[in-house]
Amino acid sequence: MLLATPRPLLRGAWHGQVRTCSPLGVVSRGRPGTAAFVRSCTNSYDQAGTAAAFAQAVSNNMATYALMEAAAVEAALQRALPQGLHNVRVIDIGCGEGRWSRALAARGAVVTGVDPSQELVDMSNAAQKQKQQHEGAAGVMNGRVDFVHGSVLDPTCLAGRQPADLALSVMVLQMMRSSRELAAMAQFTAASLRPGGDMLFIFVSDAYEPCDEQNRLMAADWGWESRRTSPFTTDDGAAILAVLFTMVASSRSGDAVQVLNLQWPRADVERAFVAAGFTRLRWATFDEAVPGSEASLMYTRNPHAALLTATLAG
Repeated sequence: MLLATPRPLLRGAWHGQVRTCSPLGVVSRGRPGTAAFVRSCTNSYDQAGTAAAFAQAVSNNMATYALMEAAAVEAALQRALPQGLHNVRVIDIGCGEGRWSRALAARGAVVTGVDPSQELVDMSNAAQKQKQQHEGAAGVMNGRVDFVHGSVLDPTCLAGRQPADLALSVMVLQMMRSSRELAAMAQFTAASLRPGGDMLFIFVSDAYEPCDEQNRLMAADWGWESRRTSPFTTDDGAAILAVLFTMVASSRSGDAVQVLNLQWPRADVERAFVAAGFTRLRWATFDEAVPGSEASLMYTRNPHAALLTATLAG
């Protein structure tokens, strides 16, 4: 498997207050599910805290989900890179706390994780240094992974770096708040790759529709749930469907975390990446249920995640 098997499920209620985050990377004020909620924002969003909450949810409460995610990514990697990951150059766009960067580096890839949060970059570099000290020669070798501060809106963070063979991005595209930002992400991805390089993106599907029974199972087994909220009006006037995800409490603050995710239409996503020079676009979902998990079985029938792969034209 691509990832180590997560720790056993830890079931329990959410504790503390709920911090609600918009795709702008800020806390939204107003009652969730209302137009005021998706429009009203402040600048107090703890980006690193939210990423830490998601990392905790994956490792503690979302064991079966992580296995499904890993299986889907593994299948895509085997199609794109049948020779394996040894010395393959990877850029992890929106790497967060670095769980995917470290997982690929452990497979022999040379990974650069990029994130707009300097705090997350510092956290990731510190965690990697600790991992190397703990595992020594058996762990990830020096230089196999590093984390840099940067944004898809500012490709200068790629200056001086060799083009990658693979661009990975997990649960970031839904944070783009306008067609301009969606196009910028596609252009950034193209700029990060060599001709013929591949991209592998996971993001919230436009076909996903939250339902009560699925939420009950996900809340019990995985520690998170989702629900429909008002459409989000982007900077350029488009109304995009949105879903609100609630995750388990963050170890940093003791708060549950809610994140508003845009469900970009498949046609808009394809248009942006084709315009950036990508070909051979291929869509997939998480379709392998984990034995014994009712939540994962129901999830395969209504997956929230879409997986898109494509190749940069030579």
